[in-house]
Amino acid sequence: MDKFILTLTQAQEYIHNATYDLNHSTKYYSRCIDGRYESNNTLPAMAIAGGDAGELAIFIAASNIYGFEIDAEKCMNILTDIVGGYEHLGFHTDTHAKDAVGCAGCGHLKQMRLDPATYNLTEDNIKTINNLVQKSLKKGAKEVVLQGDHHEAAVFIVNGPYGILPQAQLQTDDGSLPVQAFVAHKSLVDARHVELCERLVAEGVIKLAEGLGEEYLYESVSQVSDDHLMETAKRLAGGLPIFSVKFKDDGTFQLEDMGTVSP
Repeated sequence: MDKFILTLTQAQEYIHNATYDLNHSTKYYSRCIDGRYESNNTLPAMAIAGGDAGELAIFIAASNIYGFEIDAEKCMNILTDIVGGYEHLGFHTDTHAKDAVGCAGCGHLKQMRLDPATYNLTEDNIKTINNLVQKSLKKGAKEVVLQGDHHEAAVFIVNGPYGILPQAQLQTDDGSLPVQAFVAHKSLVDARHVELCERLVAEGVIKLAEGLGEEYLYESVSQVSDDHLMETAKRLAGGLPIFSVKFKDDGTFQLEDMGTVSP
């Protein structure tokens, strides 16, 4: 697959070709932002850096930054309950991975392991995440194995009630070509964070200072979620264009060129 960088016009065509309906019964199932997933309409629309391992990392990092207590294993248990069981958790590796650790082929998790401090994590936090992923896999979670190399041509930040597939065909001067894109679905991530925060506080999994509640927790993890996404984008998508995509209920969308990811 030849790699190229999408123009605004090509991004518009990509979205027209790659948009699909959101399945509300599975809206909280996740995939990573990786562009190598096989495109089909059953693919989870909720794309978050690192999938559900990345989600756990967000809450742990937020606890380090903002100084609240968290029980990471119970956090993973509640996330598992929200998605309806271990078999619906979203983890992935790839054919290049050599390590035995879960999600070894996930670029986002790899960057965290290489440089945990920049993600506001510790080496012990990384071990905890690895262990909880392995436990989940033993209890029935599946690990998607992505094929081939990265050839992403853009980064899409999505809001609204539709999904964007990570691969689509584009018409070019050389004919129809397959194109990959990094996709992050912000509004679905935000919606799941609301439910997670409510339950984590209500069930005492996260202990906040007196007077603080789920709204404070939500704002905290939202900031960390954005920071983690952009840190990995700098490392894996430097130089690529980044586009904001806002869907309306009727499927029409507003596309905004947000510039280029700084390496």
